[in-house]
Amino acid sequence: MKRKIYYWTKKYVTQETIRNAIVLIFTIACIYVNKDTLNIRKILSEATESSIFSTILLLVIATLLFQFISNVLLKYSEDDAKIYSSADKIMQKYPLAKALTVTVENKECKYPMEELWAKAENNNPIFEVIDDEKSFYQPPAQISKHFDEIYEAHAKSIVYNRINIRLKDFVEESNKITLYTERVKFYDTLVTNRAMDLKWGDGYTVRELYEPGPFFTPLKESKLANHLGGNGLVETSDGFFALMKNPITVSIEKNMYNFAVTGPLKIEDTINKDSHRIESIDDICSALRKKVIKDLNLGAEANNKGSIEKIKLTQDNLLGIYRDMAEGGKPHYLYYVKIPFSAKAVDDLYNKMDKSATDSRKITWINRKDFLNGKPYDKGIIYGGKKYKMVDSTIGLLLKCKEYV
Repeated sequence: MKRKIYYWTKKYVTQETIRNAIVLIFTIACIYVNKDTLNIRKILSEATESSIFSTILLLVIATLLFQFISNVLLKYSEDDAKIYSSADKIMQKYPLAKALTVTVENKECKYPMEELWAKAENNNPIFEVIDDEKSFYQPPAQISKHFDEIYEAHAKSIVYNRINIRLKDFVEESNKITLYTERVKFYDTLVTNRAMDLKWGDGYTVRELYEPGPFFTPLKESKLANHLGGNGLVETSDGFFALMKNPITVSIEKNMYNFAVTGPLKIEDTINKDSHRIESIDDICSALRKKVIKDLNLGAEANNKGSIEKIKLTQDNLLGIYRDMAEGGKPHYLYYVKIPFSAKAVDDLYNKMDKSATDSRKITWINRKDFLNGKPYDKGIIYGGKKYKMVDSTIGLLLKCKEYV
């Protein structure tokens, strides 16, 4: 439904249609006021001979009304126009992909995330990172040709371009996992992974052209940006798990709940300062640790230095690596970390942050008992009797986390 609203708004909600509607309403009003002495010629003459001021006023009103209606409708429908919201519809495209499966009350539930690796007692691999700091992703010619048209779908979101880490390939051999990485610009993610189902050109979509199914293209052959994203589950010292509610300004998952720490690693926190490369998995884990501290503003007070030094995040904290089916197979790491701060202490520190830097996300706390008893519903997870709206990939990963905490 939201997809239909988006395309209807783009096609029909224009300044001209709004202006014509106002003129029509104005004319009908004139006829109604003069209905007792009905003289159509006189009424139309009065309507068309209005002063220049009235004409300008009507145009201003039409413009403002157009902008308001267009903004409301496009902001409301933008996410569904860019990426299908139906998990079933997405998974039907990829029947040969290994969907994330979680058991809830003796029932197997599938979610649109393809598992590349998941932590297990008998699966503790050696990680190697081979990073090419000089290699940059280049989008396909078709995407470059229609870049502006596709990028316009994010017009109602607040986005910033930056260089991110792209997972170019993932190779698992015996007890070793090798991550091949390079660089990618975030804007390239917006016109590929973050606009999979948007219609552009002559009705093309990124999904139909580059990831039509029934399985995902291997990462090394993928034509999409595939920046390495992340989902971090954070537990406080007093047994609370943090969730964040997104504002309406983010590029996807507007007004929905998500993990406390999400998004790409900051490249300046990940690369070796001398070589400008990622040298090992330790560099990635160190960057994840810094991201937790920065995103929750744990370093806001100098006297917290001792507690911050106690935060440990190593390979043991990694829970899995997945490809998001909704986003065309974009890779995500999943991890869990317990911090030596109470929920109230984190609240106090987080509320001191300049929220413009974090898109004004709002923190919500779920106690351990409610978290472990969380049950999915069609649009999210129920914790402690309250419904938290989420996208299907987040639902699946949060339920998966229950196995590790």
